[in-house]
Amino acid sequence: AQDFPTAIAAFRKLVADYPDRGEAHNALGFALYLDGQFDEAIVTFEKALELAPSDDAARRNLILAGGRRALESSYREGLGRIQALKD
Repeated sequence: AQDFPTAIAAFRKLVADYPDRGEAHNALGFALYLDGQFDEAIVTFEKALELAPSDDAARRNLILAGGRRALESSYREGLGRIQALKD
């Protein structure tokens, strides 16, 4: 089972315990991403990169989250247009 809230809580504690570790922020960001919290994931990946600019995993995760947020936004826009045509 995928218990994202528990994982997110654990990674938030990790970030609180190690606020200067980019890896901790990246791990939290990835849990947020998997849970569909793309905006918060993006901010968290950006923080990871601020702390560890050469972290390729955080950079890839930021790109993934940004792309996914854009897809979700476009999908919602398209659904709204379809609904407007039906009305």
